[in-house]
Amino acid sequence: MSTRLKHILLSSNNLKKTCDFFTKGLGFSLVVCTDTFAELTIGKKSPTTTSNSSNITLAVQQKTLVSSKEDEDEEEERRNRQSEKNTISLNFEVVDVDRAVKQLLELGGTLDGPIQFTSDKSKTVEKIAAMTTIDGHSIGLFEPKERKNE
Repeated sequence: MSTRLKHILLSSNNLKKTCDFFTKGLGFSLVVCTDTFAELTIGKKSPTTTSNSSNITLAVQQKTLVSSKEDEDEEEERRNRQSEKNTISLNFEVVDVDRAVKQLLELGGTLDGPIQFTSDKSKTVEKIAAMTTIDGHSIGLFEPKERKNE
């Protein structure tokens, strides 16, 4: 049996806003959506199988709602501690970093520093942007250099 990554699971404070962030901001397609769970995909679908290795699937789980201000403060403190330890970043290749950043900012994302331009030594990437989603997940945006006939 070969191993295959089924999906990447993200937790969300607001399932609808998170789905909008990935569908409207990065072009994911919404496959399944309930009150507590959503599955989004990007990539090519195979007509003969339910999955394809070129697909990327994000599963998004709604976090349990907090009931009091005290619980809310504890949750915020826990999120801050967790984000300090957060080492996973979802990285996406986009056609236009500036346009993607603008869309994601409008959808509630934050830009983590300025958009970086790569040096001439980089043969594949033109611009890079680091962002944080509305749920605190780190994402990277990479704009490829135009490929000239080599």
